[in-house]
Amino acid sequence: MKTGFLRAMIACYYDILGVSKTASQEEIKGAFRRLALRWHPDRNPGGAEAAETFRRIRRAYEVLSDPEKRRRYDLRRGIAGLDHGNGGSTFQWTHEMCGAVSEALHDILGIHPQGAYPERKVDLRFDLEVTLETLLVGAKEEIRFERVRYCPECRGNGHSRRNGSSTCGRCQGSGEILEEQTLTVTIPPGCTHQSRLRIPGAGDHLHPQAPPGDLVIVCHLLELRDA
Repeated sequence: MKTGFLRAMIACYYDILGVSKTASQEEIKGAFRRLALRWHPDRNPGGAEAAETFRRIRRAYEVLSDPEKRRRYDLRRGIAGLDHGNGGSTFQWTHEMCGAVSEALHDILGIHPQGAYPERKVDLRFDLEVTLETLLVGAKEEIRFERVRYCPECRGNGHSRRNGSSTCGRCQGSGEILEEQTLTVTIPPGCTHQSRLRIPGAGDHLHPQAPPGDLVIVCHLLELRDA
């Protein structure tokens, strides 16, 4: 099995929110509010593009609305929350991040934190960098990623099942946990730049009454990045 060149490529957070790199916190919050109102999945039923766009908006706002995280992000000018060890990519969506964004959604949109996610399947995208040889002849690539799923302890409602008035100890009230996943993916021969591979059921699983989303792997040719 070959070890692939893996990196989850995420657009600049400032570009996602449509603000300048010197934007104030009020400008960032205002941009998030406008975009969240437009792209929230509850306003775009069944829209896969809206769900993915909303995911990126949440991610950008969580970093840029926190002065310390924003400072670190600006210093790196890289992708926040990624671990590039062992040639792999892992998106780190923490309980703290879930809580911060849920609170913002509640304050701005009047949505309860547990209503911040749609009760339907949500696909998860993974960008995979591969060589031209891999695209031409195929290969097996091992990828590491984290997906969000509802907390099995509280069934996603954030409250202890033993005492409904207390916060769930496992998810700390967010209703969600992270699951680290490792998959071996077969890249078939004859793929091209930006070919997409779909792994059913490997995406986010946000509600016990909804099916898990799919993992969508997008192949990117390394030679184009380095050109």
